[in-house]
Amino acid sequence: MVTPSAPEAPSVDVRPCEPAPEPAVDVVDIPTKATRLVSLDAFRGAVILLMLVVNNAAVDTETPVQLTHAGWNLGLHAADLVFPWFLFCVGVSMPFSLGSRIERGRSKLGFVWKAFVRGITLMAAGMFIDCAINKQLEFSMGILQLIGVSSFLAALVYLGPKFFRPVAAVLFLGGYAAAIMNLPFPGGAAGTFEENRNLIHHFDVTYLLAYKMDGLLAAIPAAGLILFGTIMGDVLRNRSWRDSAKLVVLAISGLVFLLAGDMLSVFVAFNKPVCTPSYLMVAGGTGAIVLAAFLLVVDVFRLQRLAFPLVVLGSNAIAAYVFPILFKVMVLQVWKVSTPKGNLSLQQAYLDWLKLNYGLIHGGWTYTATYIGVWWILLAVMHQKRMFLRL
Repeated sequence: MVTPSAPEAPSVDVRPCEPAPEPAVDVVDIPTKATRLVSLDAFRGAVILLMLVVNNAAVDTETPVQLTHAGWNLGLHAADLVFPWFLFCVGVSMPFSLGSRIERGRSKLGFVWKAFVRGITLMAAGMFIDCAINKQLEFSMGILQLIGVSSFLAALVYLGPKFFRPVAAVLFLGGYAAAIMNLPFPGGAAGTFEENRNLIHHFDVTYLLAYKMDGLLAAIPAAGLILFGTIMGDVLRNRSWRDSAKLVVLAISGLVFLLAGDMLSVFVAFNKPVCTPSYLMVAGGTGAIVLAAFLLVVDVFRLQRLAFPLVVLGSNAIAAYVFPILFKVMVLQVWKVSTPKGNLSLQQAYLDWLKLNYGLIHGGWTYTATYIGVWWILLAVMHQKRMFLRL
C-alpha cells in the first residue's frame, strides 16, 4: 500500500495512514452511557489524533522517525499502530453494538445485515477517497476497504458460539503465519519472506492484482485482531464486574497478546505491508494496555473532562477521518492563489508562507497544528449539537 505523494505539496502525505471505525451516514443522538464507554471514545480519539499528525506532518526530512512507517521487517513505529488500533476498536465496539440491538428486541440476522452494510459502506468510502487522491475512477483495495471486509468476517464469527471466537482468532492469526512460514510458491521456497518475494505477494500478483484486489488476504489476520477486541469488549460490557476487575483483565490480556506476538516475530517478523500476525498481535496487545489506562483515568478516576478533547474526535471518528482528507485533496490542493512564485495551491501557499516566516521546523509544525485544530473546532461544534455520523 504505497502512499501517493500529494500534488504541489510533497512534504505532506495525503493518503490516510489508517482507517476509521464506525463510519456513518446519519445524524443521530449519542448513545446512553449504558451502551457507550467514554474511555473507548477517548482511546479512539487518541488514535484519530495520531493518524492526523502522521498524515499532516509537514517538516520533510525532519519528521520524527516514529511518525513514519517502518521499512520492510524493520520493526514497529508509532505510525504503524494506527491501523491495528482501529481494528481493535472495531472489535471492542461490537459487543456494545450487538448488545444494544438485542436489548431493543432486534434479531441477530439484522446485526449481520448491518455488518454487511457497514462493510460495503466502508469499502465505498475508501474507494471514493482513493479516487479523490488519484484524480481518477478506480477500484482498489485500500485500508478502509480492508477494514470493511475484515469487520464483516469477524461479525459472522462473533454471532457463533462464544467459545469459538478465541479459537477463530487463533486460527486466523496462526494460520496466516503458518502459511507464510511453511508454504512454498513458484520462485520461492517455504519460509521465503522478502519484500517482493513472499507467499502473500505471489498470491496478490498471481490471483488478485488483475481485479485490483491485492491486499485482500490481510483481512484474515485483521479479522483475528478484531475478534480479540470483541473478547475485550465483552469484558468491558459485563455489568456484574467492577471497573477495577475489568482494568486488570484488559491489561493482563493485552500483555499476554503482546508477548505472544513478540515471540511469533522470531518466525514471522513485524511487517505492516502484509499485516503479519506478529505485527497485529503486538500492536493489538499494546492497544489493550493503552485502553486499560484510559479506563483507569476516565472511568475509574472519573476524569472525563480531561478526556473531552479526545472524545470529540473519537465519538465522531468517521467525520474526523474522512472530512480532513477530502477537504485537502479536493479544495486545498486544487484551489489556486497568486503568489510571488506563481499560482500555487492553497495548501502549498500556506506552507511556503509559514516556512518563510517561521522556518522549516516551526513553520511545518504550525501547519500541522492549525490544520488539526481547525478540524477539531468543527468537530467540537458537531459534538455540542449532538451530530454524530454513523452507519
